[in-house]
Amino acid sequence: MFELRATALLSGLASLVLLFSIACGDGDEDGESTETSPPPPAAAQPPPPEATPTPGKRMQWDVAPPLRIDPDKSYTATFTMERGGTFEIELFADRAPKTVNNFVFLAREGYYDGATFHRVIPGFMAQGGDPTGTGTGGPGYQFDNEFHPDLRHFGPGMLAMANAGVNNGRGTNGGQFYITYSEQHRLDGLNLDGTSKPCTQPGVSCHAVFGEVISGMDVVEGLRERDPTTATFKGDVIQSIVITED
Repeated sequence: MFELRATALLSGLASLVLLFSIACGDGDEDGESTETSPPPPAAAQPPPPEATPTPGKRMQWDVAPPLRIDPDKSYTATFTMERGGTFEIELFADRAPKTVNNFVFLAREGYYDGATFHRVIPGFMAQGGDPTGTGTGGPGYQFDNEFHPDLRHFGPGMLAMANAGVNNGRGTNGGQFYITYSEQHRLDGLNLDGTSKPCTQPGVSCHAVFGEVISGMDVVEGLRERDPTTATFKGDVIQSIVITED
């Protein structure tokens, strides 16, 4: 789900994760930017060159990937979970090519293999895609928001980018994403009438929707509830994400 460069102290991670908008850089031991989450509902309490991955370290790149997908083709992502079960997501390559391209690139590189759904709030959303499992990790780069008037948080099963808001006029999307459990229009990148939202203002959530669950929503709804700031167990693990192109 940003992409994703707002820097945060680790001591302030808990408040950032709860107050700023998902899925979507880095704030880990490598000193990179923080990729945070969509703020929970009011009722909820505490969402070109390529670097070669360094042996012994999680995969990182210097820049976002160049466009490799064909926006005229259809793409689906099949998630296989370590605890069992699969679900399939249709990716909207025609309306969000940059965002889908990023997700497809990371999935095919194996970046998401072994990552968890580290933040799961029943009735709201399940956030994943951070190999560190903390909600602060990212692929080493960030990219700008990509909104389309037809792509909104209509209801359960919408796939969107997590991010840390807008930093210096740019979006902060990276590798983290989330899947909704309910309608969440407050997280849309545009107003319902199609006009722009003031995404640069603090507290305004703007997230790019780029896919929708088309099968296996029961598996998504079965993900274990988890708050990364207090959890004593590892989140549900993504064994693999396989991309199909038609």
